[in-house]
Amino acid sequence: MEPLPGLKIARLEDYDSYSPSLKGFTPPPQTPDLANSSVADLLKDLAYLQPRGEIVACFVPEEPQDPGLVLDNQPIPSPLGAAEISLIQAKSIQGQDEGLGDTAIVETDKIAFSNPAWTSYVDAGITASLNPMTKRKDYKYVLVNMTLVAPGVQTLNLCAVSEDHFATVFVVFPSHRHSTFIEAKHGSLKIGKGRDGVARLVSPGEERPVYRPEHLTTPMFISLYTGIETVTLDTTSEIPICFLTYHIKHDTTYNTPIPTLNNVITGPREEITRAFAVWAYCLSNGITLSGNPDRYLFYHLDEEYSDDTRASFMMHKKDEAILGHFGPPAKHYGFDMFIAHVNILQACVWENVKERGKHDIEYPTRDWRMGENGPVETETSWVVAGMDGKPVSNATLVEYIDQHLKNGGWFLNDHLNLDDDSGRTLEVIERSEYTDRLRLTCSKRASFLVISPPRDGPSKAHN
Repeated sequence: MEPLPGLKIARLEDYDSYSPSLKGFTPPPQTPDLANSSVADLLKDLAYLQPRGEIVACFVPEEPQDPGLVLDNQPIPSPLGAAEISLIQAKSIQGQDEGLGDTAIVETDKIAFSNPAWTSYVDAGITASLNPMTKRKDYKYVLVNMTLVAPGVQTLNLCAVSEDHFATVFVVFPSHRHSTFIEAKHGSLKIGKGRDGVARLVSPGEERPVYRPEHLTTPMFISLYTGIETVTLDTTSEIPICFLTYHIKHDTTYNTPIPTLNNVITGPREEITRAFAVWAYCLSNGITLSGNPDRYLFYHLDEEYSDDTRASFMMHKKDEAILGHFGPPAKHYGFDMFIAHVNILQACVWENVKERGKHDIEYPTRDWRMGENGPVETETSWVVAGMDGKPVSNATLVEYIDQHLKNGGWFLNDHLNLDDDSGRTLEVIERSEYTDRLRLTCSKRASFLVISPPRDGPSKAHN
């Protein structure tokens, strides 16, 4: 069943009247073999819809590190100047690379590093640069080559060399360049890296942001997802850019692949449609199947939306993709769709004993953790809305999802982590002669897509 792309998501806002297109769609036969696979099994690869986090990130370590670069037993001092560039060119293969113009490539069998600290420096740099893109650590990296390209605007190659190649990291060597521009374009998205290192949208006609390393003697790590349509690297100096290329690959000993931009949805996903067919079949035939929702199906959206957000205003690309894929089969098989928003307040109150006479003790928040000095009370406030963003009264759903959340129930794309208290705040709510009463709080917000069987059960037309 074809997903709803882009602007057509708005069709879901009049959900009662919405009729999905069945062009080219053949529903799975409603036969007992549908119960051979569960909803959880069929939807386990939803991470492939789009990668989480930023598509490009930069990291410049606070401390410089000389790699101790050695090419064919020839030491190359750092930072790179004209003399060092000439030495690299002498050890390289000259060629033309698409988008890079004249290039000089040094193969890995000629590259060595005399500084024993360089390996751990690169490991830490790659990890830090990938953190904004993925929190997963089940990856490995391999050095591909060293590349030297002429000054000016250069287009970087972000093609994946294998299915498990999800990102590339360029380690730009220190040189006497003045500054470096990094810009990525993917579809309608255009991201520039400013000097604060934070990705942001660049409006048409806006001056391109500049990434200026504080230490010109410090290497720069640039991490990018494979599959990005266009990435340009620009230097304003006369010194060529020299960088190491590392391919970052998913460790295949783990079962769940790390998503890449190569897997952004462009057409029907049979397993998603089949998941709804399985669920409808089991509900209609009274079949309880491990891996099927016992009542509702919850998907934790990547963005935290306002209470009145309607379907077409969900601007996060992955959330948009989920709506586009879930909407047609959900409606076809008679399910309802809602958006549930929750504000969560966790609080912990305790008495802290102190010496007599100390009245104005300061309590730094960093010294206290949620739950270490007393029980954590969790308060929630829910708003349920239709796909048009209008509030819906559904006490049964609110009670169920509230207990589901507090008891650690199953959510697709779950990334809430109630144990994370990094946003906590501490206050002294009462002082006395021998004790102070302290209160530690932590606030969170989340939005969920809710799939609900209709009150009368799935339409018998599909069974």
